[in-house]
Amino acid sequence: MTSERSRSLIGRWKSIDPWQTGVSFEIDKTDGAYSVCAIDGSDGEKAEIYDIKLVGNSLTFAAHWSSGQLTKYTLRPLGGDIEVTFTYTGRSHFQRDAGDKS
Repeated sequence: MTSERSRSLIGRWKSIDPWQTGVSFEIDKTDGAYSVCAIDGSDGEKAEIYDIKLVGNSLTFAAHWSSGQLTKYTLRPLGGDIEVTFTYTGRSHFQRDAGDKS
């Protein structure tokens, strides 16, 4: 990644569609190492950030939230914006199906 491309990730980022996500990011780079702060806009919570890596022209990391949710993010520069791809853990409860004969 050229230094110009890596600088394009630096800054404060919020979703173009605030209904999709209220999470914002603050990204910095000091002495060649990236730092990330992920903030939940609904309550100001800052996630614990792990495993920050630059892979090609994308920045990847994991965020652990107090709810127990773990979200993996990939941020890629896209013109003057960034594209954010994420996957996350979820939790649900199941009950035995009424037709179950076991």
